[in-house]
Amino acid sequence: MGKLLNKITHIKKGTAVIIAVIILIALIGGVFAKYIYDTAGGNLLSAKEFYFTSNLLKEETGKYVLNSTTTEVSFTLGNNADKLRFSEVDITYNVSIECENGGEVPQIIDSNTEHKLLGGSVNKATITLKNLAKGKTYIVTATGENGYKQTLKAEFTVSDNDENVYKHLNTENDAFVLLTVWTDNVLGDLTVATDSTGLIPDNTNPILREVYNYSDGKYGAIEFADQANFDQTYSSYTYRFFVSEGSFNVDNFKVSVIKNETEYLAIKADLPK
Repeated sequence: MGKLLNKITHIKKGTAVIIAVIILIALIGGVFAKYIYDTAGGNLLSAKEFYFTSNLLKEETGKYVLNSTTTEVSFTLGNNADKLRFSEVDITYNVSIECENGGEVPQIIDSNTEHKLLGGSVNKATITLKNLAKGKTYIVTATGENGYKQTLKAEFTVSDNDENVYKHLNTENDAFVLLTVWTDNVLGDLTVATDSTGLIPDNTNPILREVYNYSDGKYGAIEFADQANFDQTYSSYTYRFFVSEGSFNVDNFKVSVIKNETEYLAIKADLPK
């Protein structure tokens, strides 16, 4: 009888060990499976979102002509593709500039003295190049990195042929704003863009008839081209936008005339008399 009890006890112990091993294997298998699943699903080792963008600099060099009277130009560097897609990591960046065919290098002024775009939300810096000279071309390179690396470039040429594009925003009426653009010695396709919210394009204007920017209960960014009104070297045109909310100034609008893949950037000015 004692031998039988010992044998039963031994069997129970052996069974317990086997069960424990099975449970351990199951647990390990579960952890391993989860690791495999997470890795395959991109959850455990997923790449962090990374964006390094600019309103003027491009991956393939942007080419711009500045008004003949221009002595400075500004552009932005950002960590986002739009208002909803932004970098999850901090981005350290640097900006370099050289003058084509020699010449004095402009002064660089960065609104972000730490030269870093913090991740987790939309973050931007404004870079201003000062002391530009007429007839000179400046090559600008911006590089942002943190594990990833992105390089953006642009060439800015100050016109020596009096090629000028101007923009003005009339905000005297609370119900709408008027954007007027005019040119000297420049022709091509006009483009207008703004990231501002709260503007409603006047769809009675044939140029703005197909411009719709209403989404998710609000009026968002606007971008359109005018291929009809700037085919002569001295031209002007006015666009009206109704105001649903907010306040605006001419710097909210990026305006340029494009000819042969070169953009002639507009500068703000008072309306000619």
